[in-house]
Amino acid sequence: MNRIRTGFISYSNCFPVYYPFAAGMFKHPEISIVEGKPSELNRLLARQALDVSSVSSIEYANLASNYRILDGISLNSYGYVKSVLLISRRKIEELDGKKIGLTPASATSHALLKIILADHYKITPSYAVTDKLAAGTDALLLIGDDALRYKAGRGLHVYDLGQLWAEIYRQPVIFALWIVHGKFLREKDRIKPLITSLLKSLKYSKSHWQEFLAAAEKKYDGLGIDLEEYYGKLRFDFGRDKKDALLFFLEKAHSQNLCPKCRGLKFFNKI
Repeated sequence: MNRIRTGFISYSNCFPVYYPFAAGMFKHPEISIVEGKPSELNRLLARQALDVSSVSSIEYANLASNYRILDGISLNSYGYVKSVLLISRRKIEELDGKKIGLTPASATSHALLKIILADHYKITPSYAVTDKLAAGTDALLLIGDDALRYKAGRGLHVYDLGQLWAEIYRQPVIFALWIVHGKFLREKDRIKPLITSLLKSLKYSKSHWQEFLAAAEKKYDGLGIDLEEYYGKLRFDFGRDKKDALLFFLEKAHSQNLCPKCRGLKFFNKI
């Protein structure tokens, strides 16, 4: 029988979920683990090269008929989060018709920025996929550890999209979901041990906090930030309020033609 291919976002923000697996606390001989950037995992799950994965939240709407959300867990925050940044040579309201570089690593952050600019600021820039604020580019969107590492130069404006979203819409941002491919709907018993471990992983990291922090600081020692402070800004719950926030975001994204219309959320572990 083939192994269950399981994807984990490689950025530090998802390490509280991944750490118990990396440390060997949860041993499942039937699974193989793949680390990658959100956009990479999005593509792998879409073409069934992964079976279970953390992915960009907007990806659910793109392939909702094939996907089931793992209930009880998400990556989210309310307000300033540090790791989704727009670095700009101009004030944000002056970017109409200007060129913005979009990190190739994400999908949800692309939608966040495009919604904010079109829906709130009523401006229409042009976009190009890049990870550098190069000549001819007026602004750059960075996410994850790339954003945490970035040191803005003099004269640049820095906007935290989590903070902007909260100020404009009074909503948290649901950055990532854990998705199970629908092909497992008839194999729930096979995948149940993995799902149980995923849901327990946060509890393990929280109950072994100093151990977890030491491992995070070793793995992400080049970030140069206070990881304990950073993790204090992140949330991993997925209650009714966060589900409503996700639906709000997906409706906004659909209104800007960024994803198909989402007709509700379907969960794997509630079937």
